[in-house]
Amino acid sequence: MIGPGLCCPDGRFQFSCGSLPTFGGEIRDKAWYRLLDDRIGWVEERTATSFSDQRDVGWVTGAALFIRKDLFHQLGGFDEEFFMYFEDKDLCNRVLNAGRKVRYFPGVSLVHLKAGSSSGTESLTAVEYRRSQLRYYRKHRPGVENRLLQYYLWITGKSPGTKTD
Repeated sequence: MIGPGLCCPDGRFQFSCGSLPTFGGEIRDKAWYRLLDDRIGWVEERTATSFSDQRDVGWVTGAALFIRKDLFHQLGGFDEEFFMYFEDKDLCNRVLNAGRKVRYFPGVSLVHLKAGSSSGTESLTAVEYRRSQLRYYRKHRPGVENRLLQYYLWITGKSPGTKTD
C-alpha cells in the first residue's frame, strides 16, 4: 500500500501518514497537531522537513491511498463496521499483519479539503470519530489501552452517546 503527501488548499502541510494508533501515541500526536494548527513557524518547518522523505509507515490516509486489488480482496477490503474514520488505519494494520508494507511517498502530493465528507455535521462527526476509534482499539489494541481510552472519553465527556461541547 502506498499513500502520497497531502497539503491544505493554502499549501500548508497536512498529515497523511504516521505510526499506528496507540493510546500514548495519540496523546503525543494530538498535542503536535494542535501546535501545527496554531501555525507556529518552527513547528510547521520541522513537521514539513520530517515528512519530506519516503519511508515505511504504520498508516497512510484513506483520503488518497493505493493498494493492489488482489491484496485488497485478500484482506476483505474495508471493514464495513467503520462508517468513517479509522477504516484506513484498520486496513493498514491488516496489510502489515499480512507481512506487506505501507509506504509514504511525498514525491507526489495532493490538495486535500479537510473534513469535506463531513462538513456541517460537527456533532455527528465527533460521535462517529469516537465510535470508530473505540472499534479500532477493541480490534487492534491491548485491553488496557482500550480501557484507558474508554475512561479518557468518559471523563472528558467525549464518549459516544454523551453530550459533547
